[in-house]
Amino acid sequence: MFRAGVSHFLQVVIMVALVSAVGVLMYSGAAGLLGNWGASSQVIASGAYLLSSNDLIVTIKNTGNSPATVTALEVYAAGGQIGSNTTSVTIEPGRSQSYHITTTSPLINGQLVDVVVRLSDGAVIKYRLPLQ
Repeated sequence: MFRAGVSHFLQVVIMVALVSAVGVLMYSGAAGLLGNWGASSQVIASGAYLLSSNDLIVTIKNTGNSPATVTALEVYAAGGQIGSNTTSVTIEPGRSQSYHITTTSPLINGQLVDVVVRLSDGAVIKYRLPLQ
């Protein structure tokens, strides 16, 4: 006699195919959502160098493992903004970028200045650096 329905072997084959298809869909969705978890950009202000009383160079370094786009660099001293550079530059991991800033008030060697770094992702990072 024959039983009506699908054989056990065919049931197993269909089940393996369905589970595999769902697994591939879940993996591809998770890889798209979680693919950037390990990627991060980390910028640091590595130095502020005085060229003259109203000119300085600020060096920014990306110590992360993904590119960082700096959209603005601002310098503050004595409670107010004394200069800025709004040149947007993408800094690759491990690389540095120097920014030239002309200030509105004179600076002296050893003076502390606050450097504000603005990134394209909306992050704002503040550093206090002595002028060298």
